[in-house]
Amino acid sequence: MDAIDYRILDLLQTDNRIPNIKLAEMVGLSPPACSRRVSRLRRDGVIIGDVSIVDPGKLGAWVSVVVTVSLAERGRQRLEEFQTLIRAEPRVRSCLMTAGSTDFVIIATLPSVEDYVTFAEDVISGHGNVKSYESWVVLRSVKDDRHVPLPAP
Repeated sequence: MDAIDYRILDLLQTDNRIPNIKLAEMVGLSPPACSRRVSRLRRDGVIIGDVSIVDPGKLGAWVSVVVTVSLAERGRQRLEEFQTLIRAEPRVRSCLMTAGSTDFVIIATLPSVEDYVTFAEDVISGHGNVKSYESWVVLRSVKDDRHVPLPAP
């Protein structure tokens, strides 16, 4: 990876729909050379996907909830069981395994607080290995950015 690759990544993280011709111009490459680099970044797994980011507020009165979960048993198999459960859960937007007193931090988005209660009862406390969990309803998103900071060239 070189400075041009990092510049391409920075630009695509801001707008992944930028036409290749414009991207090539912005990074100082010919369009075919730029296209080859982007293809390589995808093939090598540096770029792992392209998505449209949806504003849940535009869909109605949705609520996001941050949940911390501590498991009773933390063995490899028990951790994997919980991760498998969460990966399959469409209401979970993000789940991070953490070090310390909390094992997981989950961000879930649901149509209402009542739907969160059902989710918490069925998924979180319904899992036999959850020792405890805490929930915080998100009042406002101050920053929600998936942009990965890149090293300076």
